[in-house]
Amino acid sequence: MLVLLADGGSTKCDWVAIDASNRNIVFRDQTKGMNPLLCTEKDILEILSTSELLSSYKDQIEKIYFYGAGCVASSQQDFLQQVFFSVFTRLNDNIVKSDLLGAAKAVASLGKESLVAILGTGSIACFYNGVDSVVPTVPSLGYLLMDEASGNYFGKCLLQDFFYQKMPSSLISKFQEQFGLSPIVIKKHLYQDNSQPVNVYLASFSKFLLQYVDSSQSLKLLLTLEEEKYVTQLCKSGIDLFVQRHLCSNLNSRDVQTKQVHFVGSVAFYLQPFLEEVLESYGFVLGNVVQRPIDGILKNYLEHLSVKSSKY
Repeated sequence: MLVLLADGGSTKCDWVAIDASNRNIVFRDQTKGMNPLLCTEKDILEILSTSELLSSYKDQIEKIYFYGAGCVASSQQDFLQQVFFSVFTRLNDNIVKSDLLGAAKAVASLGKESLVAILGTGSIACFYNGVDSVVPTVPSLGYLLMDEASGNYFGKCLLQDFFYQKMPSSLISKFQEQFGLSPIVIKKHLYQDNSQPVNVYLASFSKFLLQYVDSSQSLKLLLTLEEEKYVTQLCKSGIDLFVQRHLCSNLNSRDVQTKQVHFVGSVAFYLQPFLEEVLESYGFVLGNVVQRPIDGILKNYLEHLSVKSSKY
C-alpha cells in the first residue's frame, strides 16, 4: 500500500510517499503551500498538478496523512479531503489534520505529553497528548492579530523599521539593495495582488533577518556592533512576545508537567540561540528543534507501524 505523508505550510508543502508493506521511501517532493484559508480549490488543484511525482503516482496512492496550516476546523479539513479524493483516484483513507499535530509528531516522543510550538510563516503553540491530539494554548487568529515571532511578524517589523528609519542606516542600505522596495509595489502586494498570500509575502522579508542569525555563524563576523544590537533586540523582543502570550498566559490554569518546549519551523531553527535564552528567562527549557517537520512525521509514522498502534 502506498501512503503519502505531507507537511503543508502556507509557503511550502513537503511530501514523502512510502510503501507501507516494506517501509521503503518511494519518493520525496516539495510544492507550494496550500493553506485552505488562503487557497481556492482551483489554486490547490494547480499546485498538485505542477508536481510530476504526485501526478505520476496519483492512481497508486491509497492513503494520505496531510498535516497543514489552516486545517484546524472540520470545514477546512473536509474541503481539502474532497480535493484530494478528486485527484488521487485510489484513495480509501484520507486524513487531514492541523500542522500543529504534524509538528508535535515530528519533534515530541511518541506517548509522551509535550509542549510544542511552530515558528514558521506563522506561529502557534499547543499541548500534545503524545498520541493523536493537540490543544492550542491560545486560539490562532492569524497574521493580522497574532503570529508573534513568525516569519511574517519579523517581515512586518523589518518593513516598518525600514520606512520609519528605525534600523541602522547601513542595514537600510542593505535592505533596499536586497529587495528594491517602493511603497507602490508593497501596497500592491498587500492590498491588490492576489497571486501570493499576504502572510507569505510578508514572511519573504524575514530572510533578510535570518541570514544574519544562522545558528552556525557568529553575528560578530557579519555585523557591526550597531547592526548586531538591532538584530538581537528585534529577535529577542519577538520571541519574548511569543513566550508571554502563547506559553505563559495559560500554563497556570493547566496541569502541565513539563517546562520543556519543542519547536518546528525555519524561524525557530535559525533563532535557536535567542529561543534558548528567552525561554530560560521564563523558566522554560528548549527541547528539540526541527526545521522541516516531514522527516519527523515520517519517523513517527514508521514507529506507529512498528508498534501497530490503532491510533495515528
